[in-house]
Amino acid sequence: MPSEQALKRLYLFATERLRAGDSAAVIQKKLVAHGLDAEEAERVTNDVVYEHSPEGEASTGKTEALIGAILCIGGAVFTFGSLENADTEGSWILFYGP
Repeated sequence: MPSEQALKRLYLFATERLRAGDSAAVIQKKLVAHGLDAEEAERVTNDVVYEHSPEGEASTGKTEALIGAILCIGGAVFTFGSLENADTEGSWILFYGP
């Protein structure tokens, strides 16, 4: 089992090879040549391929959209809450994002 730092370098290597156009099978063989066992090489290759697939990128986008929606709703609730609690000519707070 390689160290954490060595594993990060192998993930980076696999990512670079994928971007260069190597297939998953070729990347896996190159990882084995770098000293990983076949099972670990397959796991690294699958992780990198998934991360750069439309499904992997979409899951990141969905998470960011969900966080944005929660912040938007929270800002609206707090803004309208402060507006409701303000006196007739009092002040209120407008909550907005970065």
